[in-house]
Amino acid sequence: MCNYKILTENNNGFIVQCLVCEHIQLGFGTSLINFSEEDYFDFHLQVRDFLKRKIKISNRKEKCIYLNTYSENSKMVLSYNELMMLTELLTEASNLLIVKNLLYKKNCK
Repeated sequence: MCNYKILTENNNGFIVQCLVCEHIQLGFGTSLINFSEEDYFDFHLQVRDFLKRKIKISNRKEKCIYLNTYSENSKMVLSYNELMMLTELLTEASNLLIVKNLLYKKNCK
């Protein structure tokens, strides 16, 4: 049974990690997605790479951005504004996970 620790949360969503199995859950809008830690970092990289492309988006509220969720047959469809809010959540949680992993490696030596 999972026992979740909140990595980050705000009015737009949350990211938690199970202390038992280490899977990560992202709740954003009406989506709830489970990731392995590796898939979570890949998802965050996908979002960052999309933002680097500098694609012209005329309507920042139009849902026209499709993201692979690493869950079979599931994608996220977001507006540019939602993508920016998601990026904030992902960045905060990723920074915490990186620090946690560095501390774990240091304590294991």
